[in-house]
Amino acid sequence: MNVLQRLGRPAMSGPHPVRKILTVVLVFNVALGMAFSVIGLRRQAGDRAKVQNQLIEQMSAVNAVRAEMWKSIDQGSVTPNLAGLDLNNFGRDGLGQPVDTGRLAQQLGSFTAIVTSVRSRLDAGQVAVARAEGAGLAPNATALLGTLQALSDEHQRQSDRANTTADVETVVLMLFAAAMGLVLFRRVMITRINSDVRAAQAKARAEATFGSLVRHSSDLISIVDVEFELRYLTPSVQSILGYPPGELVGRSLLDIVHPDDRLRLLAAHDALLDGADLVPTTVRMQSAEGTWRYMESLHNDLRQNADVNGVAITSRDVTERIALEEQLRHSAFHDDLTGLANRALFSDRVEHALSRRYDVRTPPAVVFFDLDDFKAVNDSLGHHIGDQLLQVIAQRLEYGVRPSDTAARLGGDEFAVLIEDLHPDDCLSLLHRLQQDLRQPVLLAGRELSMRASIGVAYAGAGDASTLLANADLAMYAVKAGGKDAVMQFTPTMAEHAVRRLQLKTELHAAIEHGQIVAFFQPTVDLATGRMSGFEALARWLHPSRGLIPPLEFIPIAEQTGQIVEIGRQVLRQACRALAGWHQRHPDYGDLTVAVNLSARELDEPDLLKIVADALRESGLAADRLTLEVTESLLVRDPELAVRQLTAVRKLGVQVAIDDFGTGYSSLNYLEQLPVDIVKIDKTFIDRLTGGDRNVMVETITQLGTALGLRTVAEGIENDLQAGLLRDMGCDVGQGFLFYRPVPGSEIDALFQPSDVSHVA
Repeated sequence: MNVLQRLGRPAMSGPHPVRKILTVVLVFNVALGMAFSVIGLRRQAGDRAKVQNQLIEQMSAVNAVRAEMWKSIDQGSVTPNLAGLDLNNFGRDGLGQPVDTGRLAQQLGSFTAIVTSVRSRLDAGQVAVARAEGAGLAPNATALLGTLQALSDEHQRQSDRANTTADVETVVLMLFAAAMGLVLFRRVMITRINSDVRAAQAKARAEATFGSLVRHSSDLISIVDVEFELRYLTPSVQSILGYPPGELVGRSLLDIVHPDDRLRLLAAHDALLDGADLVPTTVRMQSAEGTWRYMESLHNDLRQNADVNGVAITSRDVTERIALEEQLRHSAFHDDLTGLANRALFSDRVEHALSRRYDVRTPPAVVFFDLDDFKAVNDSLGHHIGDQLLQVIAQRLEYGVRPSDTAARLGGDEFAVLIEDLHPDDCLSLLHRLQQDLRQPVLLAGRELSMRASIGVAYAGAGDASTLLANADLAMYAVKAGGKDAVMQFTPTMAEHAVRRLQLKTELHAAIEHGQIVAFFQPTVDLATGRMSGFEALARWLHPSRGLIPPLEFIPIAEQTGQIVEIGRQVLRQACRALAGWHQRHPDYGDLTVAVNLSARELDEPDLLKIVADALRESGLAADRLTLEVTESLLVRDPELAVRQLTAVRKLGVQVAIDDFGTGYSSLNYLEQLPVDIVKIDKTFIDRLTGGDRNVMVETITQLGTALGLRTVAEGIENDLQAGLLRDMGCDVGQGFLFYRPVPGSEIDALFQPSDVSHVA
C-alpha cells in the first residue's frame, strides 16, 4: 500500500483508458475501411477481367460456329460438331446468363437464328437454300465480332483504371498506417512521460501532505531504539506533554513514564521485538508541568526500514476518556447525590461479606436507616433543601462508621450500613451513636432542622444476602410501626408480622366490600363546662375471626394500596348518619359535631366536594355540624391543592381542622393563610404538661388560635392536671382517655345521660 492509499487518496495516472481505447478503435476503423475499399476495387477488377475473358471466348465460339457451318454446307450435310451445338446456351456465361442484354444480345440472336436455319435446311437436304441463307451470315458475324471486340476493349480499360485506383489506395493506406503508427507511438511516449511526471508530482505532494499531517497530528509519534532511547518526536509533544520538540531527544522514554507503568511498557516493547501482534498499551506519562497524562501507545517495529531504523510509537492522550470511564464506573456503583455506595454495590459487598469465613461471635450486620417524616421536609421546604439534608445525613453516616464498614444510600431517604467484624453489643453502641449524630440540628436555608431515623439491624445467620437485607428492612419497618426514632434488631416474630401484614393486605379488600370497616366514636369535651361537645369518628376493622384490628395495622396498608379512599368514604357516611340520628333522639344535643379524618389520598381526589355533599344530603346532617380533619404535614405537602380543596368544602358550610399541629415544619403564621376553623394540639405537647408547668408551645398555639378566631382542641388528655392547665391557658376543647375512649356508635346513646356528661375536675 503506497502513501496515497494510506492517506485515503487514489494514485494519479495518465490519460483516461477510455480515450485511449476510443483512439485505437477510430484508427482501426479508418484502416479497416480503406482495406475493404481496396479489396472491393480488386474484386471489381477481377469481375471485369472475367467478363472480358468470356467476351474473347464468345468471339472464338462465333468463328468456330461459322467455320463449322460452311464445312457442313460444303459437305452438304450437318457435321457432328454443328449437330451437337447447343444453340440455346450460345452467348451465355457459365451460369447460363446472357453476356450482354443490349445490342450484343440482338446480334447473337440473329447469328443463332441463321445457324439454326442452315442446320435445318441441311437436315432437310436443301443444300442450295442453306448455302443462300449462310451467305447472310458473313456480315452478321462480322458485326457480332466487332461488338464483342469493342466490349472487350472497354472492359480492359475499366480494369486498368480500377487496378490503378486500388494501387493508389493501397499506397495511401500504407502511408496512413505509418502515420497513425507514428502518432500513436509519440502519443504513447508522451503519455508515459506525462504519467511519470504526474506520478512524481503526486508522490511529492503525498509525501508533503503526509509530512504535514505527521507534524500537525494530535497524536504523538516518537522513534526509539531497542533501549528506549528517544531519537525523534513529532512537534505534537509540545501540545500534548508541554516539552519542546528537541528537549527529550537522547533521553530514555522510561524517564517520563510513571514508575508503576514502566514494567507494562517494557513487556509490550519486548513482546513486539519477539514478533507478537500489535496491542495498544496505556501508560501514564509525565508532562512538563509535572502532571500525569494517560497515553495509549501502539508500538510498530520498523528496524528493517532504512528510513526509520527503530521502533515507531504512536501515542494518543486518553486522559479524558479514562476519567470518563472512571466516572461511569463510579456512577454505576455509587449514588449521584451523596457519593455513597448504591444498592448494587451494597448488595455485592454484603454477598462478599457472607461468602468469606467469619467469626460467629462477630457476624456481619446489615443496618437500614429510614428518615422519619422526611417527606414533610420536601413538601414544605422544597426538594433542593431535602437533597441538601440527605447530603448532610450521608456525611454523618460516612464519618460515623469505621473505614472497614460500607455506608450506602438505597434510594429516597433510605440508607444502609454494612458492619463487619464487630460484636453485636458494640454494633448497637455504634448505631446509638449514629442515631445521636443524626439528631444533631443542621442549618439549611435559614432554618434549623433536626432529623430522626428508624433503624433496623439484622445479623448474618441462615440465609443468603437477600434474606439478610430483607430482615434488616423488616426490623426498620417494625421501628416505624412502633413509633419511629429507635433502633431495633430483627427477630423471627417480625417475619411473622410481615406475613400477617401481607395476609391483612389480601383480606382488606373483602373487608371493605362486606362492611367490616366500622366507625368508632371518641367524644370531645368543652373544657370550660365539662359538657360533651362532639365526636371524632375513627375507622376500625371488625375482622370475623380475629376480632377488632387496630388502625395502625391496616390504615398504613390502606394508604399504600389506595383503599383508604373507600374506607374514608364509608366512615364519612357512617359518621354523618350516626350524628344525624343522635340529633333526632337527643334534641338537647343538637349542637354536637362530628370530625372525620381526611388522608392524603382523599384530599387528592378530584370529586372530594361531591363525596362530602352526597354524605350530608343522604344523612340530612347540617353542613356546619361536620368537621374534616387534615394533618399539618398534609397541608404543607401541596399547599395550593389543600387550599383549593378545603376552600371548596368550607363553602358547603363544613368546618376544617388541622390535626397534630406543631409536629410539622410550617410556621405558626402559616395558620393565617389556611382555610381552617379548628387547631388540634398534638398529644406529644400535652404529654409535656407535668408538674404544673405550662408548655410554651401549647400556650403559644392556644393564644394564636384565639387571636385568629380559631377553636383549639387538645388531644391525648390523660389526667386532671393536664386538663386544668389547658383550661387555664384558654384551650377550648379536650379529648383523651381522661374523658372517653373510642366506642362503637351503638354505645354512644348511653353517654347522653346527665350523670355521664361531665368528667372535668
